[in-house]
Amino acid sequence: MNPRVCETLLRPGQNCTLRVRFAPDAVGAYSGKLTIEDNSSLSPQHVALLGTGVPGTLAFVPRPLAFGKVKVNTTSTPKFLKMTNLTGAVASVISVAPSTGFAVSNDLCTGATLTYNQSCTIDVAFNPTAAVHVIGKLTVTTDSTKDQGVQLEGTGVP
Repeated sequence: MNPRVCETLLRPGQNCTLRVRFAPDAVGAYSGKLTIEDNSSLSPQHVALLGTGVPGTLAFVPRPLAFGKVKVNTTSTPKFLKMTNLTGAVASVISVAPSTGFAVSNDLCTGATLTYNQSCTIDVAFNPTAAVHVIGKLTVTTDSTKDQGVQLEGTGVP
């Protein structure tokens, strides 16, 4: 940050704008202060800065993850699922868990910490045990206060 943002002589009644950007690198509360030095007898002045780092939100592609028709008691070819953090906050992936009838392999997301625009991938397969249409969910647990996820669907056929 440039400490000389307002280098102009300010006359009484004039002002200048200071912009402060908050970019936490972890979840939690932060505090700090902005110090302004000038030729005033009150110099330096301090402005308290407070912020809270929040977990990132993930975007899923494709969404939903559809498997079409798969023969009962077999496993489909795995489908590639990409998770991307599109927020400025960090997202730490704790676990991924598919609904019954679906399975995860090649999991490169569990344990990953994703910053802005970073992605991870997993493969998901459908293994129906009955000739029915199944709608499930891949639940992704992050350091967020709520689970995130993507819909999974497929149809078991005889």
